[in-house]
Amino acid sequence: ISSTKDMRQYIEKYYSDKMTLSAYTVKEAIEKATKATKKVSSDAENAEALFALADAYEDAGSLVNGSDELAAKYYLMSAKLNKVEAMEKMADCYYYGKGVPKNYDNAFHWYTAAEENGSENVYAILGTMLIEGEGCERDIESGLSYYRKESRLRPTSLIVRVLNCFDGMPESYSRNKE
Repeated sequence: ISSTKDMRQYIEKYYSDKMTLSAYTVKEAIEKATKATKKVSSDAENAEALFALADAYEDAGSLVNGSDELAAKYYLMSAKLNKVEAMEKMADCYYYGKGVPKNYDNAFHWYTAAEENGSENVYAILGTMLIEGEGCERDIESGLSYYRKESRLRPTSLIVRVLNCFDGMPESYSRNKE
C-alpha cells in the first residue's frame, strides 16, 4: 500500500462483503492500514489515513477486541488534524460513550468544531444539546436557531415538526421553562 487511496481501497475490499468477513481479514486490513499511516507525507493525507483506520476499527465491531477504543483513538487523531468527518465521529463517540466514556462537554466541543469547519450534519444535535443544556449552558434560542438551519437543509425532517411546536408556543413559556 503506497497511498491513502490504496489503503482505503484495500480496507473497502474487505468490508464490501460483510458475510465473508472474518477476524483474520479484519486484522490483516487494519495491519496494512496502520503501516500506510506511517508512509504519508502531509497532515491532510495523514488525517485521511487515520480516519480510514478508525472506520476500519469501528466496522470491525466484535471481530477485533478493543475496536471501539481504537476507533475513537484514531478519530481523535484525525480530528486534531482538522478532518471534519472525524470531528463528527469523535463527537458521536463522546455523546454515546462509544470507545470513550460518555462526556457531553467533549461531544459539544467536537460538534461545534465540526460546524465551525463547515459541517452541516451537526445542526440537529447541536440544537438538541443547546436546548437540553448537554455539555453547554442551556440556550433555547440558539438551539432553535440550529433547528432552523437543519429544517432549511432537510425540510421533511422531524426537526420541522418540533420547530413548529416551539414557534407556536407563547414566548414566556419557551424562555422560562427550565
